[in-house]
Amino acid sequence: MTRLSLLLGVLVLSASCASEMVLRAEPDRRPSSRSGLASIDPVAVRLSVEAAGFGSDSTVGLRAAGLGQPEAAIYLTEDAGDVLRQLVAQELRAAGHPLVAEDPQVEVTVHVLAFEVQMRPRSLLWDVSAEIRMALELVGKQGSTTTTGKFIYTVERRGSSVLWPAIGTAERILAECLADLAELVAERDAFGAALAKAASSRP
Repeated sequence: MTRLSLLLGVLVLSASCASEMVLRAEPDRRPSSRSGLASIDPVAVRLSVEAAGFGSDSTVGLRAAGLGQPEAAIYLTEDAGDVLRQLVAQELRAAGHPLVAEDPQVEVTVHVLAFEVQMRPRSLLWDVSAEIRMALELVGKQGSTTTTGKFIYTVERRGSSVLWPAIGTAERILAECLADLAELVAERDAFGAALAKAASSRP
Protein backbone atom coordinates (compact mmCIF):
# COMPACT_ATOMS: atom_id res chain seq x y z
CA MET A 1 0.00 0.00 0.00
CA THR A 2 1.43 3.40 -1.00
CA ARG A 3 1.62 6.34 1.35
CA LEU A 4 -0.97 8.18 -0.75
CA SER A 5 -3.53 5.37 -0.59
CA LEU A 6 -2.89 4.97 3.15
CA LEU A 7 -3.44 8.69 3.68
CA LEU A 8 -6.65 8.63 1.64
CA GLY A 9 -7.86 5.67 3.68
CA VAL A 10 -7.24 7.54 6.93
CA LEU A 11 -9.10 10.59 5.63
CA VAL A 12 -12.10 8.56 4.54
CA LEU A 13 -12.15 6.70 7.87
CA SER A 14 -11.94 9.98 9.79
CA ALA A 15 -14.75 11.52 7.76
CA SER A 16 -16.93 8.46 8.11
CA CYS A 17 -16.75 8.74 11.89
CA ALA A 18 -18.08 12.30 11.92
CA SER A 19 -21.61 12.32 13.29
CA GLU A 20 -22.06 16.10 13.27
CA MET A 21 -21.06 19.25 11.41
CA VAL A 22 -20.63 22.64 13.11
CA LEU A 23 -20.90 25.76 10.96
CA ARG A 24 -19.99 29.39 11.51
CA ALA A 25 -22.80 31.76 10.57
CA GLU A 26 -21.48 35.13 9.43
CA PRO A 27 -23.04 37.26 6.67
CA ASP A 28 -20.85 37.87 3.62
CA ARG A 29 -21.63 41.59 3.75
CA ARG A 30 -20.48 44.78 5.43
CA PRO A 31 -23.35 46.91 6.80
CA SER A 32 -23.72 50.17 4.89
CA SER A 33 -24.21 53.64 6.35
CA ARG A 34 -25.93 54.64 3.09
CA SER A 35 -28.71 52.06 3.10
CA GLY A 36 -32.40 52.81 2.81
CA LEU A 37 -32.65 52.30 6.57
CA ALA A 38 -30.24 55.23 6.99
CA SER A 39 -32.58 57.61 5.12
CA ILE A 40 -34.82 58.12 8.17
CA ASP A 41 -34.03 60.09 11.34
CA PRO A 42 -32.23 58.12 14.08
CA VAL A 43 -34.53 55.95 16.20
CA ALA A 44 -33.58 54.57 19.62
CA VAL A 45 -34.36 50.86 19.45
CA ARG A 46 -34.59 48.18 22.12
CA LEU A 47 -33.85 44.91 20.30
CA SER A 48 -34.88 41.47 21.54
CA VAL A 49 -35.18 38.01 20.05
CA GLU A 50 -37.73 35.21 20.18
CA ALA A 51 -36.16 31.96 19.02
CA ALA A 52 -38.07 29.11 20.64
CA GLY A 53 -36.76 25.80 19.35
CA PHE A 54 -33.48 27.27 18.08
CA GLY A 55 -31.22 26.91 21.12
CA SER A 56 -27.51 26.09 21.11
CA ASP A 57 -28.24 22.38 21.34
CA SER A 58 -30.73 22.44 18.45
CA THR A 59 -29.79 21.16 15.02
CA VAL A 60 -30.36 23.41 12.01
CA GLY A 61 -30.21 20.66 9.44
CA LEU A 62 -28.87 17.34 8.30
CA ARG A 63 -26.17 15.96 6.07
CA ALA A 64 -27.78 12.97 4.43
CA ALA A 65 -25.87 9.69 4.21
CA GLY A 66 -24.14 9.00 0.90
CA LEU A 67 -20.86 8.79 -1.02
CA GLY A 68 -19.24 6.95 1.88
CA GLN A 69 -20.40 9.46 4.48
CA PRO A 70 -22.80 8.72 7.35
CA GLU A 71 -25.79 10.86 8.24
CA ALA A 72 -24.73 13.84 10.38
CA ALA A 73 -26.57 16.53 12.30
CA ILE A 74 -25.69 20.15 11.45
CA TYR A 75 -25.25 22.71 14.24
CA LEU A 76 -24.16 26.35 14.43
CA THR A 77 -21.31 27.71 16.57
CA GLU A 78 -23.91 29.96 18.26
CA ASP A 79 -27.68 30.13 18.62
CA ALA A 80 -29.66 30.96 15.49
CA GLY A 81 -31.44 33.65 17.50
CA ASP A 82 -28.14 35.29 18.43
CA VAL A 83 -26.99 35.17 14.80
CA LEU A 84 -30.08 36.98 13.54
CA ARG A 85 -30.15 39.46 16.42
CA GLN A 86 -26.55 40.43 15.68
CA LEU A 87 -27.35 40.76 11.98
CA VAL A 88 -30.25 43.15 12.62
CA ALA A 89 -28.26 45.05 15.27
CA GLN A 90 -25.38 45.63 12.84
CA GLU A 91 -27.70 47.01 10.17
CA LEU A 92 -29.48 49.32 12.62
CA ARG A 93 -26.22 50.67 14.08
CA ALA A 94 -24.67 51.18 10.64
CA ALA A 95 -27.77 53.16 9.62
CA GLY A 96 -27.39 55.43 12.66
CA HIS A 97 -30.03 53.94 14.96
CA PRO A 98 -28.74 53.46 18.54
CA LEU A 99 -29.61 50.32 20.49
CA VAL A 100 -30.73 51.07 24.04
CA ALA A 101 -31.72 49.06 27.10
CA GLU A 102 -34.04 51.71 28.59
CA ASP A 103 -36.57 54.25 27.30
CA PRO A 104 -36.58 53.15 23.65
CA GLN A 105 -38.57 54.98 21.00
CA VAL A 106 -39.40 51.64 19.39
CA GLU A 107 -39.14 48.04 20.50
CA VAL A 108 -38.13 45.57 17.80
CA THR A 109 -38.38 41.81 18.28
CA VAL A 110 -36.59 39.37 16.00
CA HIS A 111 -38.62 36.19 15.52
CA VAL A 112 -36.74 33.17 14.14
CA LEU A 113 -39.26 31.30 12.00
CA ALA A 114 -36.90 28.95 10.16
CA PHE A 115 -33.14 28.43 10.01
CA GLU A 116 -32.13 25.40 7.98
CA VAL A 117 -29.08 24.00 6.22
CA GLN A 118 -29.28 20.72 4.28
CA MET A 119 -26.65 18.65 2.45
CA ARG A 120 -27.64 15.82 0.09
CA PRO A 121 -25.55 13.65 -2.26
CA ARG A 122 -26.30 13.63 -5.99
CA SER A 123 -24.09 11.59 -8.33
CA LEU A 124 -20.60 12.87 -7.44
CA LEU A 125 -21.89 16.13 -5.96
CA TRP A 126 -23.11 17.31 -2.58
CA ASP A 127 -26.00 19.73 -2.93
CA VAL A 128 -26.14 22.37 -0.20
CA SER A 129 -29.18 24.50 0.57
CA ALA A 130 -29.81 27.17 3.19
CA GLU A 131 -33.13 28.78 4.07
CA ILE A 132 -33.88 31.43 6.67
CA ARG A 133 -37.24 32.93 7.59
CA MET A 134 -37.36 35.81 10.03
CA ALA A 135 -39.99 38.26 11.23
CA LEU A 136 -39.30 41.73 12.61
CA GLU A 137 -42.06 42.98 14.89
CA LEU A 138 -41.99 46.58 16.05
CA VAL A 139 -44.00 48.47 18.66
CA GLY A 140 -44.09 52.18 19.44
CA LYS A 141 -46.30 53.51 22.24
CA GLN A 142 -47.67 56.93 23.20
CA GLY A 143 -50.03 56.76 26.13
CA SER A 144 -52.92 54.54 25.08
CA THR A 145 -51.91 54.70 21.41
CA THR A 146 -49.83 51.84 20.04
CA THR A 147 -48.23 51.69 16.60
CA THR A 148 -47.23 48.22 15.44
CA GLY A 149 -45.77 46.57 12.37
CA LYS A 150 -44.57 43.13 11.35
CA PHE A 151 -42.34 42.23 8.43
CA ILE A 152 -41.47 38.71 7.29
CA TYR A 153 -38.31 37.94 5.32
CA THR A 154 -37.48 34.71 3.51
CA VAL A 155 -34.14 34.00 1.83
CA GLU A 156 -32.69 30.89 0.19
CA ARG A 157 -29.36 29.95 -1.36
CA ARG A 158 -28.14 26.79 -3.07
CA GLY A 159 -24.79 25.43 -4.19
CA SER A 160 -22.75 22.26 -4.43
CA SER A 161 -19.35 20.73 -3.79
CA VAL A 162 -17.67 17.86 -5.63
CA LEU A 163 -17.18 14.47 -3.93
CA TRP A 164 -16.67 15.89 -0.44
CA PRO A 165 -19.39 17.38 1.85
CA ALA A 166 -17.18 20.39 2.62
CA ILE A 167 -17.92 22.53 5.65
CA GLY A 168 -16.44 25.48 3.77
CA THR A 169 -19.05 25.16 1.02
CA ALA A 170 -21.89 24.98 3.54
CA GLU A 171 -20.54 28.04 5.40
CA ARG A 172 -20.23 30.00 2.13
CA ILE A 173 -23.82 29.23 1.12
CA LEU A 174 -25.03 30.19 4.61
CA ALA A 175 -22.98 33.42 4.55
CA GLU A 176 -24.53 34.39 1.21
CA CYS A 177 -28.00 33.63 2.58
CA LEU A 178 -27.37 35.83 5.63
CA ALA A 179 -26.02 38.61 3.41
CA ASP A 180 -29.21 38.53 1.34
CA LEU A 181 -31.24 38.78 4.54
CA ALA A 182 -29.19 41.71 5.86
CA GLU A 183 -29.65 43.56 2.57
CA LEU A 184 -33.42 43.09 2.75
CA VAL A 185 -33.50 44.48 6.28
CA ALA A 186 -31.40 47.50 5.29
CA GLU A 187 -33.05 48.29 1.97
CA ARG A 188 -36.73 47.40 2.36
CA ASP A 189 -38.40 50.81 2.48
CA ALA A 190 -41.52 49.56 4.28
CA PHE A 191 -39.55 48.57 7.39
CA GLY A 192 -37.76 51.91 7.58
CA ALA A 193 -41.02 53.81 7.09
CA ALA A 194 -42.74 51.76 9.80
CA LEU A 195 -39.82 52.32 12.15
CA ALA A 196 -40.04 56.08 11.62
CA LYS A 197 -43.84 56.03 12.08
CA ALA A 198 -43.60 54.00 15.29
CA ALA A 199 -40.99 56.42 16.64
CA SER A 200 -43.16 59.42 15.82
CA SER A 201 -45.92 58.01 18.04
CA ARG A 202 -43.76 58.96 21.02
CA PRO A 203 -44.30 62.41 22.52
